[in-house]
This record gives sequence, C-alpha cells and structure tokens, in this order.
Amino acid sequence: MLIEPALMEGGPQLGLWEIGPLIGSLCFFLWLTLRALGDAALVPIGDPHLEESMNHHC
Repeated sequence: MLIEPALMEGGPQLGLWEIGPLIGSLCFFLWLTLRALGDAALVPIGDPHLEESMNHHC
C-alpha cells in the first residue's frame, strides 16, 4: 500500500487536472515575458556606439 495505492491499476494516469495547471502556468509565464519585451526598448536609444554596432560585420 505504501508503494502504489490500489486505486491506480496499470500505473499513474495523467489527465486534465495534472496537465492543465502546467500548461496554464507556462502560458502565463510566456504572456508575462512577451508583455515585458513589448514594453522595453530592445535597441539602446542614446548609446554613443549604436551606429558603429549596427554597421559591424564579422
């Protein structure tokens, strides 16, 4: 009884109650990340070396 309860015949089963919170929390994290990236300036405005960096080719 301590190793596996008698209610789980054939092993544990994953259902909506196990997978739903995981998918929901991942979607919430992705939403927060994309929202933060949308509010931030990804190119540093006012950087004195910006023009040099944009035209640099390896």
